Amino acid sequence: MGGSKMKDSYDAMISFHVGSMGKSAKIVQEHLKKELGFSTFICTDMKGGDRYRDQIVKAVKSSKYFIILLNEEWASSTNDPRTLTEKSLESLL
Repeated sequence: MGGSKMKDSYDAMISFHVGSMGKSAKIVQEHLKKELGFSTFICTDMKGGDRYRDQIVKAVKSSKYFIILLNEEWASSTNDPRTLTEKSLESLL
């Protein structure tokens, strides 16, 4: 499969709009590690060649917490932001 090796479990997975919130997600990730000792998964940690969908689903299922970072750009990416969220979460359940 190539790419990065996943851990068996994480304290938290951070989900975010990659195009506009990468910097914010890294700040949250660093804070969680420093202040709480959390191990976290964010999609930008994956390397080329990884099976993204499979790894993201595995990370969600193996995390204690699922943190979603939202902003105006994400909300405007669809006519109804609830539809996008529901579809995203449905595919993981």
